[in-house]
Amino acid sequence: MSDQGQYPDFTKLTKRLTAYGSVVFAEFSLGGRDAVVPGTGLSIEDFVAKVLLEYAIGKIKHHKSRGALMTVLGTAMRNDIIDALRKKSHEL
Repeated sequence: MSDQGQYPDFTKLTKRLTAYGSVVFAEFSLGGRDAVVPGTGLSIEDFVAKVLLEYAIGKIKHHKSRGALMTVLGTAMRNDIIDALRKKSHEL
């Protein structure tokens, strides 16, 4: 996002976050085309949509001091995936 208040390219962010989500899912042995977090039914696309919505409504804020927008969103998404995995493990 530039200083002039222009919006980022959400299509590009969606593609990059989806690719990153695949890496995070693989890290936790959640592979495959239709992979979901067990017991939650949450897919990579669900996590991408949540993070982008939170950014769009201002719940996730991006400041240059925190790094690139993709880094901030990717970190938020990774944390959401880990939280979903932890919640599921506590239910077992």
